[in-house]
Amino acid sequence: MPNLIPRAEFLLQSLFAQQKSCPHCHSKDIYVVTRKYPTVSVKKCRQCLLCFTSPIYKSWFSKNFYESFYSGEGLTTQMPTAKELAHLRETNFLGTDKDFNWLLPRIASVAGANGRRLLDIGCSWGYFLFQAKKYGFDGIGIEIDPKRGAFGREHLGVAIVQSFDELLEAKFDIAFSCHAFEHFTSLSSVIDKIRDRLVPGGHLFIIVPIFDWDRFGKKNLHHIGAVHPLGFSLEFFKRNLPRYGFSIRYFFSRAIDFPDQPSDTSAEDGLMVWAVRD
Repeated sequence: MPNLIPRAEFLLQSLFAQQKSCPHCHSKDIYVVTRKYPTVSVKKCRQCLLCFTSPIYKSWFSKNFYESFYSGEGLTTQMPTAKELAHLRETNFLGTDKDFNWLLPRIASVAGANGRRLLDIGCSWGYFLFQAKKYGFDGIGIEIDPKRGAFGREHLGVAIVQSFDELLEAKFDIAFSCHAFEHFTSLSSVIDKIRDRLVPGGHLFIIVPIFDWDRFGKKNLHHIGAVHPLGFSLEFFKRNLPRYGFSIRYFFSRAIDFPDQPSDTSAEDGLMVWAVRD
């Protein structure tokens, strides 16, 4: 079981460490929503509406547990063999769990002819960037795991850096993040940096798993835990993105509904946010 070490560490840390303030806005006006395990709480901030685990897991054994321990489903973290990679490149990932060929023309249609500079936040080993490049975008990705970043640069020929600082003065028309926000415990600084990298009128697209205990209860509990310490609701983005200088265009209960079928509610599994930098 690839996630056994972080889960064991997480449960051990929960015996003596608790999160006493919101990891996003640092408010202490927080309360327990539910428990995931006897010693692990899920808390919610009354000020910014973020949900988060208590404690928030930090590995004792690795400075970068995403590289050493974390294994998501499918191609998110499972880098392919040479034979598999050759097939993925040849087919442009069609039919895989990382097929974005249907999404890229939709993003292009709302960004306009001049909106081709793209930043992918949490890009893993570059599968989205590879497809975006083929579609005509000029993309750069940020990935904290050096192993996955190196794999993408070497085998997919995409540009991947490890931090926002390495982007220097680069500006972008589009910022895209798919299932990465739930990992960012320094979320406020991440949103600040995204805003500063986008040109005025630039588009921000966020896809996240949803955690809305009031609506979905225990069905949602698997979306939050050791490797996903943050849980988002539609209301969190409504309240907070404008504080960072973004105007929300629409929400989508499924990414496949973008851009023609917006929704004021989230689905049990996820949410897509479309916002524009003021």
